[in-house]
Amino acid sequence: MESTMKRAELPRQFRDELTQNILPFWMTHAIDTSNGGRHGSVANDLVIDDTIPRSATLSARVLWTFSAAYRQSGSGTRRWAVVT
Repeated sequence: MESTMKRAELPRQFRDELTQNILPFWMTHAIDTSNGGRHGSVANDLVIDDTIPRSATLSARVLWTFSAAYRQSGSGTRRWAVVT
């Protein structure tokens, strides 16, 4: 019974982790205000490594992730749509 209750909580926990930690982290720490887009690499200590080239794959993943978050939010909010 306990494992069933924990399993039932997983979708909420995943959603909360994504919307309260992961997406805000990338919106705060990875935006390249000088050149636009996202930095190619952010280290654990938040140091940006601009020697890492950006790729179409990185850009596509960022676009897909924030687009999916916007579509799935269901609240009509533009929080995840307003990403430069």
